[in-house]
Amino acid sequence: MRLKRALISLIIIALSSSLIGCGESISSANDEFLPDNKNIVSNSNIFQNSLTEKLIFKRENGSEDFSFIPKSNGIKLEGIQGETIVNLTVDINRKIQIQTSAGSILSHVLIRDNSWTIEDGEETEELYTLQQQTNGDYKLESGDNTAIYQIKKRDYGLEIETPDQKSLYKVKHQDNKQILQDINNKTVLETKSDFPLLAIACYGFEVLDEAEQTGLAYAISLAK
Repeated sequence: MRLKRALISLIIIALSSSLIGCGESISSANDEFLPDNKNIVSNSNIFQNSLTEKLIFKRENGSEDFSFIPKSNGIKLEGIQGETIVNLTVDINRKIQIQTSAGSILSHVLIRDNSWTIEDGEETEELYTLQQQTNGDYKLESGDNTAIYQIKKRDYGLEIETPDQKSLYKVKHQDNKQILQDINNKTVLETKSDFPLLAIACYGFEVLDEAEQTGLAYAISLAK
């Protein structure tokens, strides 16, 4: 009887270890296009900026287009002449506030588990949501749940498509850079390699304005 009980216990332990291992593999796969470090932790008010130095974005010819300038509580989006385009501030509720250089509130980005939602400046309307799907792909929807873009995993990185599967942009890791390319493989935007692929994909979401693209990209760089 004792031997039988011991064998049952060993079987239960082995099955538990196997299930835990599978869970870790699924979690790792789902986070493939997100940052390795989780800078904003779920159900936590602790904020740590994902950027510690200036992050430059360039066009195809290598000329600077804009930059992320880190601040203690967010970032500043800076133009090529050093002008402030927008300021992004993260509050204790894991929400990013997007403001003009004069301080007017344009919109907000709310960080949730596996999704990011853009709200209007008054925080009364959800405008867009980027949501991870069960297969690991992503989908951008409008506030009324209308599909706008599909972001699909590819061998080279990510592909942005319309709901009817028309290709729009590709996002690749190439030559130690993260690169956004159009359908003709022409580089639209590039930055250094530790910026998440999913974040730079936001600059291919033409339905968003530059402030919204930046807010969403920065929210993704902070991870879940």
